[in-house]
Amino acid sequence: MRETALAAWLHQDVPFEKLIQELAPERSLAHSPLFQVMLVLQNAPAAELRVAGLTFSPIAAAGTTAKFDLTLSLGETADGLAGAVEYAADLFDPATIERFLGHLIHLLAGAVAEPGRRSPSCA
Repeated sequence: MRETALAAWLHQDVPFEKLIQELAPERSLAHSPLFQVMLVLQNAPAAELRVAGLTFSPIAAAGTTAKFDLTLSLGETADGLAGAVEYAADLFDPATIERFLGHLIHLLAGAVAEPGRRSPSCA
């Protein structure tokens, strides 16, 4: 997976339109043509922007419709990570999402408890 990601970075300057043209994904309004799951990590500080007498402050936007099948958004806070999950209710029920988040919390807690430990599959 690491080598695939590094290979992708070598082609990061390819225009999105060219990628779509080459891949020629089947078009459907039921899902995104390239991916259905998104992970967002906001680790840059959200500061006010001041321009010519105007001040812009970040606000939390309330999501109403899931843009993808599943989106996990994480952001750094003074207390650690805070997150939100947005999902397509016709694909997932709340119990499934809660179970997914429980597994994720368990995984992250294990990573923090033993930062140098590698998974047997990564050895």
